[in-house]
Amino acid sequence: MKLAIIGPPGSGKGTYAQLLEKKYHLKRITVGNILRKAAKKDKKLEKILDSGKLAPHKLVNRLLMKNIPKDNYILDGSPRRFEEAKSLIKNNQIDKAILIKVSDKTVKLRLKGRLQCPKCGRTYHIKFLKPKHDRICDYDGTKLEVREDEGVIDERLKVYRKFETPIIKYFKKLGIIKEVNGERPIKVIFKDVEKLLKD
Repeated sequence: MKLAIIGPPGSGKGTYAQLLEKKYHLKRITVGNILRKAAKKDKKLEKILDSGKLAPHKLVNRLLMKNIPKDNYILDGSPRRFEEAKSLIKNNQIDKAILIKVSDKTVKLRLKGRLQCPKCGRTYHIKFLKPKHDRICDYDGTKLEVREDEGVIDERLKVYRKFETPIIKYFKKLGIIKEVNGERPIKVIFKDVEKLLKD
């Protein structure tokens, strides 16, 4: 399986990617984590990410090529640009794509309380997806951090809406994308995602 989970920031891509990773034994490729790691050595990239804008697609493509295995993986939050989508299709790196649809209002509500493990990259929420112990990662015991990009939510949404339309149209034309309503409880949404993967 070569799967991509796409959707606006705060739509739950990371949550469903983690659930799919665990249930189907897939390698989860989190583009955001890969970029944040690269930004630690690249001040220019760090500035771009902190502003809520997208990283250059050539850089993203290069990093993806280095991190994607031959099969059995899930791309969490990629592609984000049309050029990235074309590159992934050209290199036979996507079989199916799942689009998690949520409103801007929901995105803002969710992002305000989002937490992330700085070690493994797993995401949590202070209200919707709490860790077992307060602000501690369930998997490796690391102290969770507030996502550093919370202050640029509006910019991130603006950027996402600008780039999502051509990607969705492209994937629809290829017949590889399925949509799911992301405004419902996690367990309900995940069951729908599983059904879509079987179609």
